[in-house]
Amino acid sequence: MKLCWVLRVKIMYKFYLLLVITTVTVSSCCTLDYDKEDFEFSKKELKFLGNYQIGDTIYFESNLSDVDTITVVGFSEERYEGSKCFISRAPLNYMSINIIHLPLRINKFPSTKWTIDENGNDITSQILISISKSPLHSIDGIASYVISYKGFTTLVNALGEFQKECIINDKTLSDCYKITHGYPERIVNPNDIEIVYWTAKYGLTAYTSKSGETWFIKDLE
Repeated sequence: MKLCWVLRVKIMYKFYLLLVITTVTVSSCCTLDYDKEDFEFSKKELKFLGNYQIGDTIYFESNLSDVDTITVVGFSEERYEGSKCFISRAPLNYMSINIIHLPLRINKFPSTKWTIDENGNDITSQILISISKSPLHSIDGIASYVISYKGFTTLVNALGEFQKECIINDKTLSDCYKITHGYPERIVNPNDIEIVYWTAKYGLTAYTSKSGETWFIKDLE
């Protein structure tokens, strides 16, 4: 009886040792090698997202005295560092800023997410801007941005034209990106947005519709 117990212990020990060796070997083989700079966001890259805080309510007023209102409702993050083992997703680092349009209503804008408020009512939020890096897919480790606002959306990493000064309706924006719609064929109605103007200081700063109506963030310095 004692001999059987000793044999059983030896077998269990060998099995445990084999399991540890296998785990360590597989883990070391599964590590995906890439430059961390191609995965992590730099301060310069994150600066482009603007100075948004959850709960910020932002007003835009047009040259025709129309007003648009948005509220920042959250930030989304996703990090997956990747693995070479078996079937594995590609590494991805992702962040986004989510807004709702006021007054609350159900929208079908690009990059829309369905949520439920504290009273159980269905509402939709929109991803205003997202930033992502994928070491296996990004070109030269450059972060990709997508901007969406109402029916306006960009192609991946289409930040448009950087200008030291953008002059719009006699107003001047410094260090501004002038960004055109990624799908111009969707610009059909007079109120469809054609161009957005983005700055690191304010984020979404101004936008212009097909009819020429232009909205600026209120209290623009």
